[in-house]
Amino acid sequence: MAFVISYETLFELLRKEQSREDLQVLPEEFYADVLAFMHEKHAAEASDGSAGHRAEIEFRNIKKVLKELYERRERKILLLAL
Repeated sequence: MAFVISYETLFELLRKEQSREDLQVLPEEFYADVLAFMHEKHAAEASDGSAGHRAEIEFRNIKKVLKELYERRERKILLLAL
């Protein structure tokens, strides 16, 4: 992983995308890094007990942040095309 992905970095990228009008530049390996991060979190969900439950909640929150980031970027790209 070239770019370290965490819940905090994803939220920061979303915050930047929300607060600025122009499309924000993502790191070159962003999608590959996010995929690896999601695999790690999904594997942690299999754990028993509170750690597994916490990982499940984090995984759901990460998916929400990624969906919001995607939708904002998509909206900006469509506006640029008009």
